[in-house]
Amino acid sequence: MCLFAHAGSGAARPECGVPLVTPASTNPRVTAVGDCIFRMCFADPFQGEVLANYAWKKTRLPKSRPAHRSGFSLSVGLAGFFREHSRRSVETIVASQKYSGGDKDLRAQLTVIRAANPDAIFLPGYYVEAGLAAQQAAELGVHATLLGGDGFEAPQLIEIGGAALNGTFYSTHYSAESADPVSQSFVKAYRARHAVFPSDFPT
Repeated sequence: MCLFAHAGSGAARPECGVPLVTPASTNPRVTAVGDCIFRMCFADPFQGEVLANYAWKKTRLPKSRPAHRSGFSLSVGLAGFFREHSRRSVETIVASQKYSGGDKDLRAQLTVIRAANPDAIFLPGYYVEAGLAAQQAAELGVHATLLGGDGFEAPQLIEIGGAALNGTFYSTHYSAESADPVSQSFVKAYRARHAVFPSDFPT
């Protein structure tokens, strides 16, 4: 028997020796707790390094400020790996802000961020927080580039953030725009059945 879980990194745990296959648990500890759990996605050390490198090499953003969700393994863990790899490049982390899960108003943190005048804001959270942060940053006149991890991937991201998300970059495990014939065949079949494009976090 195989348990196929679409759970966050903190929730993915093997139970009673039952094999667990997880498509979205990026915390590196997930596959270190036993020999019956398998990951189909990249892990946070890789994701954090790629994002930090991209921030400098592709967008030439020398200053960034991570804002992470307090007590949330995806957010805190990925923020740490991003910070670690930023130190190895020319990026400067000007400061760090925290928010609690379920927060809808991030204006207090964004006001502090605005005062630091960063080139980029790294927000390793989920799409709801990303969309709200983008909208509220635009309201406050924060013009920093928004960077995020795989939690941004959802159709609702654009619905929430709208035009305020223009110029946003995030990492993801899969893109429906891949030109690979196998991927395109899957996308065609998926759209025929569900009338939408597949994504990392279908809702």
